[in-house]
Amino acid sequence: MKRVILITGASSGIGNAVAEYLASQGNIVYAGARRYDDIKALNNIPNVRGVILDVTIPDQVKEVVEQIKREQGHLDCLINNAGIMGWGAVIDRDLKYYKSVFDVNLWGAVLMVKECYPLLKKSNNAPVIFNISSQGENYTLPFWSPYMMSKHAIKAFTGSLRRELMPEGISVVGIVPGAFKSNMLNSQKEALEEYERKYSSEFTSKVVKMLGLPIKKKSERGLSPKILGELINKIMNSSKRKARYQPGRKFIPDVILEKMPTFITDKIIAKILN
Repeated sequence: MKRVILITGASSGIGNAVAEYLASQGNIVYAGARRYDDIKALNNIPNVRGVILDVTIPDQVKEVVEQIKREQGHLDCLINNAGIMGWGAVIDRDLKYYKSVFDVNLWGAVLMVKECYPLLKKSNNAPVIFNISSQGENYTLPFWSPYMMSKHAIKAFTGSLRRELMPEGISVVGIVPGAFKSNMLNSQKEALEEYERKYSSEFTSKVVKMLGLPIKKKSERGLSPKILGELINKIMNSSKRKARYQPGRKFIPDVILEKMPTFITDKIIAKILN
């Protein structure tokens, strides 16, 4: 069944792969990105319509929703995928930084839902909202509080929204990816170098040490993000949708953080930090 889909954060990585796969299945995909070069690339994909969309700018969100309303009259699926990294010592980072992470990772998703709701209500194709989170919503790590706070928050938002919209016939599904191939972490190398120049607290060197290895090694581990597109397509076409899915690989650190007793995990982290 052909559906009208809107996905945020589709310029690269998971969002781009999901948009391309869903379009290949005959769906009409409106793919949001912030730069015109990315829009041009998205428009070269069959069945994809690139739209300028920064989820932190209400006027852009409204404009995209109005465009879909004019061209399609309804929306069958909203995929809240836009997200940014957020890390650093609590003592180093200011509130402005925390707010910038939440503006994209949480408030952007809230805004998208509020603006898209009327179009989702007009759908006759079992409308669904996907909120894409991360394994970071399942545990906590030192120096990752901005990111993990936002992901714990999106988990709560997804759960509350799901129960609010059940009577309206709109499904809300949380997607919690494990390890998928993405350049999000690798792209933080310059940001880490800037962090080291800018801050000089007793925590700064620990941040650089702890984040430096995963950022600089440019890991290629993880599954193809196309698998995520296949999962979303399967869920859209299913009459039974679970509240939450956790696709992707789980590496040993993820398992330890989720399953180990807290005091053991604390000892491991303390050893790394010291």
